[in-house]
Amino acid sequence: ATVVVGVTGGVAAFKAVSVVRELMRAGHDVRVAATPASLNFVGPSTWAGLTGAPAVVDVFGAGAEHVELARAADLVLVVPATADALARIRAGMADDMVALTVLASPAPVVIAPAMHSAMWTSPATASNVAELRRDDHCPAFVDESPFPFDRHCRKPLAEDHGECILGGNHLCAVHVDEADASLAVFNARKALGKTPMF
Repeated sequence: ATVVVGVTGGVAAFKAVSVVRELMRAGHDVRVAATPASLNFVGPSTWAGLTGAPAVVDVFGAGAEHVELARAADLVLVVPATADALARIRAGMADDMVALTVLASPAPVVIAPAMHSAMWTSPATASNVAELRRDDHCPAFVDESPFPFDRHCRKPLAEDHGECILGGNHLCAVHVDEADASLAVFNARKALGKTPMF
């Protein structure tokens, strides 16, 4: 299956490398859509070296590549999804490649949030998450830990949960399993002739 991994600009972006690697080991064809901010954490050469194709970053690149990437996806996995990314996806924004791919693709979406605990617990983020959970287009929302993406948040101050990031490879496997499960549901619905995930 073709999995488009959308990487947004949080410190957890470097952990998306392990997720991409595990998806490829599972036999998936992986393409990366990246926001410009994410390249501050993981550069384009890393994605090209891992997947054999450059990350798609520029919405205004040649041709209709942004739409072609969205159409090619059997699954879209947003990892990490920052607070900004959640808000943009909920609002249907289309001026970065990750939000645009989610908006334009008929494929199911798995969202793996990662952000500072203060952002995760804010009313605005809670509202965005609640709305995205109600959307059949997002069949999986990976936040099984008390704070998104990790059971091992760094705590720079006693009262501050710090930046919540993807913990270890065991949690990478969670995202791969979620992806496989979502693909199974998607393929079953297609086989039954139902409109996928809408």
